[in-house]
Amino acid sequence: MDHNQQPPQDNQYRDKHEQHQGMTPVAPAPYDEGSLKHSGLGIASFIIGIVSSIGIIAVIFSVAASIGTYLLPDNTLAPGFETDPAVILSSLSILAVLFLSFVGLILGIIGLVIKRRRKVFGIIGVVLNGLLLLGFLFLIMTAPLLQAV
Repeated sequence: MDHNQQPPQDNQYRDKHEQHQGMTPVAPAPYDEGSLKHSGLGIASFIIGIVSSIGIIAVIFSVAASIGTYLLPDNTLAPGFETDPAVILSSLSILAVLFLSFVGLILGIIGLVIKRRRKVFGIIGVVLNGLLLLGFLFLIMTAPLLQAV
């Protein structure tokens, strides 16, 4: 046996508590907000919200233009406006925009629930689509009040 070489010692403390090389624990990577990707569903919700907002404005002008031809001087509608193709198309367009907005709201909510994705577009999409739907609901609920005046 060589002088420089020491005999192995039975050190119970070292065996139990010392970590061996190659087995050091690795801390998980820190949660970096900057490296997250945007949620695809959130982006889709945002785009649908913008398209729905532009669409509802266009439909409101279309409805106003098509009903305007049937408006009488005493602010009543002339008979037969319900069968005008422009009025029917405008009414169906409102339903299409509302359905599109509802789909955008659902996509935005799903985009917010997805983990490890940015939430910016999902939040904006939910707000745009939600405000559009709530605004339409408000108009439907207040329409009887406006007729009473």
